[in-house]
Amino acid sequence: MLSQMTLQAEFEAFLSGFPRNPQDPRVLSGIADDIEEHYPTLGQVLGEEIHEFFRTPFSTQRIVCGLAEEVEKAYRSSGVSIDFYYYAGEFYTGDVNACAVKVDGGFLFLLNTGLIDCIHKFSCAHIFSDALVRQADGKGHFHVDDDERIQGYSFNWLAGYFADLAIKYLNFQGFDNIYKLERPQDERLYVCRHIINVHMWIFIIMHEFAHAVLGHLAVPHVANVATPVGLLPLLSKSHKQEHEADLMATRVLLSMGCDGQVMTPEETALADLKMASIANFFFLADLLGSVSNAMQGAKGDENPQGDEGSTHPDPLLRLQFIIDALSVQYGEPCTEFYPRIATTTAWFNLIKPRIMAHLQGSL
Repeated sequence: MLSQMTLQAEFEAFLSGFPRNPQDPRVLSGIADDIEEHYPTLGQVLGEEIHEFFRTPFSTQRIVCGLAEEVEKAYRSSGVSIDFYYYAGEFYTGDVNACAVKVDGGFLFLLNTGLIDCIHKFSCAHIFSDALVRQADGKGHFHVDDDERIQGYSFNWLAGYFADLAIKYLNFQGFDNIYKLERPQDERLYVCRHIINVHMWIFIIMHEFAHAVLGHLAVPHVANVATPVGLLPLLSKSHKQEHEADLMATRVLLSMGCDGQVMTPEETALADLKMASIANFFFLADLLGSVSNAMQGAKGDENPQGDEGSTHPDPLLRLQFIIDALSVQYGEPCTEFYPRIATTTAWFNLIKPRIMAHLQGSL
């Protein structure tokens, strides 16, 4: 079990001299060998993942490195200076979805182990279950027909899939034994799934970048969080800082790929899907928090973590903050520009109670 000082020292030694998000396998190989030789405890985790980076073309680490590069480019394109070194990757951060750690020489942007795969599977199940939601009338009422199927999947079966996904993620069980959903036969659904998936990934990394860009990590308040590899000194931000990082990440994400002030129909549709991606991230965070609390309650914990034990505001309040801020910026409700916010919210309100019902039978 690592102590706080040992882990912090190894993080700092690891980052010292680390090139900005390197893609050169020779550089990565040298770093991995150095970690395993001089910092064996940390090397057991990160060194192995770095070797996996160029052993497997589509490894998680390769995905995260590529995403971080795109995020850096997006910030630079929006006029933000990125004058720091960083490493982005998955690491055991307890039940935290992602965090930024300031160390000598730069920052570590850490996504909880399994989060990249969890988001991918969440997106796969979302696109099927969302397609089963029907608008009952023109007044914003939605419903689901329990007898309806899409490629054999019912809404209720998919709710059970979400419950299983959340349990496996929170328990660090991996997803080898979870059912593999089919590729959508409807090409439109397949494209939407891919766009939502990728932009959920990007938003998480953009949020952590925003903390560094906005100076939130300059004078950190450190909270020691228990993880599967020991105590990890995570930076504790205020709720105001979390909202600021959310809003900056949202604005940069929406600006990605838009060259002019007047958006084309394609850019407008893409922006709508980007906002759906952001909404889905917060819905996933809310779901994981609810499932985590239910799991702790089932174990007899009378004080599950909840919002009071987290440095982050309630996920749904974070989403509402973004919606309100954009509405003020646009001078009218931003849902007029991003109609998928309403439909995605309706989907979540319908499926979450079913997920929690399935969960009760699994604990």
